[in-house]
Amino acid sequence: MISHLMILAVLAGPAQLPEATKPVSYYPLKVGNTWHYKLGDKKASTKVTALEKIGDLMTARIETIIDGNVVANENIAETADGIVRVAVNGQKADKPVLLLKLPPNKGDSWDINTKIAGETVKGKFTVSEEEVQVPAGKFKAVTSSGDFQLNGEPARFGYWFAPDVGIVKVSMVAMDVDLTWELQKFDAAK
Repeated sequence: MISHLMILAVLAGPAQLPEATKPVSYYPLKVGNTWHYKLGDKKASTKVTALEKIGDLMTARIETIIDGNVVANENIAETADGIVRVAVNGQKADKPVLLLKLPPNKGDSWDINTKIAGETVKGKFTVSEEEVQVPAGKFKAVTSSGDFQLNGEPARFGYWFAPDVGIVKVSMVAMDVDLTWELQKFDAAK
């Protein structure tokens, strides 16, 4: 006896396999990748300059350049949990800071409680989705934002991650400083 499903399968022909899809990277950490940002009236950039092992993690060293001078660096890794900040200016975090849980799901949230580069950071990130317009264009972004305590003072951090581009916008409000970084251009390494 032939089932209806078998008849439909024969009539439909051979099964079509889905096309291979490239995995999405919310922060492509290839050496040479460079992001150019508008930071108020200044131009800033971040660039992956090296891969460095910190503890058990292979990290990307990202240098921040303002007015042609390297002003800071951080080490970022993509782990099974997500995108984490492992160190700032050569100082390892007590616990890596999870910037974006992967895969990102709207409504996901997680607590942060660590000390990094002499700063105590406590708070909670929550994932959302948003279409964001920056000088580089319009992006459908995954956001990771939340309220924090930075050395006991209130702070708010927000990151907008666009697939295969990385961070297209950053918002930081802490200690009477209000900064917004907006992507002007992303140069992918060759």
